[in-house]
Parts: sequence; C-alpha cells; structure tokens
Amino acid sequence: MILLEMSMNTNTIGVVMVTYQSAERVRFACQVIETILNQENCKIVLVNNGIPKRLVAEELKGISSKIDVLNLEKNCGSAKAYAEGIKWILSDPSTAFVWLLDDDNLPNSNA
Repeated sequence: MILLEMSMNTNTIGVVMVTYQSAERVRFACQVIETILNQENCKIVLVNNGIPKRLVAEELKGISSKIDVLNLEKNCGSAKAYAEGIKWILSDPSTAFVWLLDDDNLPNSNA
C-alpha cells in the first residue's frame, strides 16, 4: 500500500492548453493557468498557435517561469496544436495523465 501511494504521488498530470487569435485569449488563459497551478503534480504547456511571441510573453510575465510555452509560427489548427502539445508534455517521463484544455475553459478547483 505504501509503495502504491508513493508512485501515485510522483505521477504528473500534463496539462495541454492551446491559445490562438489574440492577447485577450492569452489573458484569460493566464487565469486558467493560475487555477491549475494550485493543483499538485501538474505540469502545464501552453501552445501558442500563431499569436506574436511578444504579445504572449507580455501576458505571461508573472507565470512564465512556472509553465512551458510552445510557440507555433502560424495558426496550424487545433488538431495540430494539440498534437504538438501532447508530444511536448509526454516527453516528460513522469507524465501519467494528459488533460486537454482550451484557453477559455475554467475548470472547477476540484477538477
């Protein structure tokens, strides 16, 4: 039983969030990210699907060190953006689960 608890505590939930179109969407995504950062064992990658990098960097000032940002040069569509984010998050061998979110989803604090 103790062994199972130890292994459960090291499992990471990889959160993949895709944002596109505007700085306003990134701003709301920051609120979502801050909620998720309160969860234990979460690693977040924000996939920037074609927004200018400087706009994204400005919006992420306070939390950029706590997440990974994957910048795509142009809007490649959501399927491609999620695929790239999933590849990125699964490159961490501690990732046991993947949680896909849009930049306008605000999950409950107990989700």
